[in-house]
Amino acid sequence: MTTPPDNYPEPSPVPPVCPQSRRALHVQSGQLTNRSGKLHVYEIITIIGFMVALAMAGVFLWQHFERPSDAKIRRMLPGTWSVTWGPGTHCNCTNYVGVDGKFLRRITYSHSSTVIESEGVLQVSHGILIETVTKDSRTNFLDLPTTYQGRISQADSKQIVAEFSDGFATAHYRRVTP
Repeated sequence: MTTPPDNYPEPSPVPPVCPQSRRALHVQSGQLTNRSGKLHVYEIITIIGFMVALAMAGVFLWQHFERPSDAKIRRMLPGTWSVTWGPGTHCNCTNYVGVDGKFLRRITYSHSSTVIESEGVLQVSHGILIETVTKDSRTNFLDLPTTYQGRISQADSKQIVAEFSDGFATAHYRRVTP
């Protein structure tokens, strides 16, 4: 085997490329570069824009599948639910909800033997839990019927979380029985 002459060029580690393929990106040693070894500003902006669009699409899909439809939540409502309103709740609240959305609520306070019963209707519309109280055992309660609305932030077969804006904290409905 013969040796090449002294003026023979050294082989290039990167094969020669045409100018159009210089824009192709590749990963080498954990760095994202084009064939010339540099990224141009418009390439960086394009990559960042694509990553932001992909992240936003993921968030929208997650939100879409996070909360079930109104009809599905309505079908979940019938049964017995234990309800708590935020931290520091000192009462035991149980809602008995019928298939028609009518409820009977029994509230028992831990520091007394007082029992409060109320009746009403639960409805779901546009991701909002609408509670209309039509009857209450307290004689000094607000004018009836009284309606409260809470945005449903989470719902599945075991719990419903609604954020009420009418002076209530976040309400956690936890299923006791189907």
